[in-house]
Amino acid sequence: MSGTTSGAQRVIRELHVPPLVWVLGTCVVLLALLGAYDALISEASAFDLQKELRNGVNFPVLFSGLTLLLAAALCARLAARDVSTRWAWVGLALLFAFMAVDEVFLIHEDLQELADLKWQILYFPLFVVGAFAWVTALRAFESLAERVLWIGGAAAWVIAQLFGTAAHLTEGSDPLRPRAAEMAERTSYSAPLRAVEEVLEFGGTVLFIWALLLLISHRRAHASYRAAPQGGDPLSPASRPG
Repeated sequence: MSGTTSGAQRVIRELHVPPLVWVLGTCVVLLALLGAYDALISEASAFDLQKELRNGVNFPVLFSGLTLLLAAALCARLAARDVSTRWAWVGLALLFAFMAVDEVFLIHEDLQELADLKWQILYFPLFVVGAFAWVTALRAFESLAERVLWIGGAAAWVIAQLFGTAAHLTEGSDPLRPRAAEMAERTSYSAPLRAVEEVLEFGGTVLFIWALLLLISHRRAHASYRAAPQGGDPLSPASRPG
């Protein structure tokens, strides 16, 4: 118990919330609330958590695509400086970028209809490579807080897929049906599951971004520390007054 408590205290001590994370977290909460308003009170299709860009402007889809692109950019930045795990950061940057494009243009659904095969099967090799790159990147994080956030992001995405699967089961839907037919037959049970799925994906991506920002910040601080003259180290006892 004491070990668990000390670990939690360590995470809290190391956990810094960058301003960008505050902004993104606020956006997730607002999108969730507006999505609930659309579903329960009055139609606001621009905030419908179940619609796609093919049906008109949709802010949740745009937000999801932009946050995934941001995660890709942060991984690319780490790839440029981290020689030992560069392949993992490059792989994750490409994966996040592809996920952003897929989110906006629904590539997996088009491929599913063309191949007459579940998209999960088509993407399985991508899942394997992505998981291997994710584990390799996990070892590169320097603090417990960063690792907790990185694992939390992955957990949120996995749980989101479980909600999506549950929605399929409540709909009794054929996963190979066209998207339009699926949307038309959604039940009052599946709609909340779909909404939770989307919000969890948003949150998971924000956790990934948070972990990456902390890692970049820590490495910048370490680089500045190493570059500082020995006598000018502000953390050195010799440089402190008195």
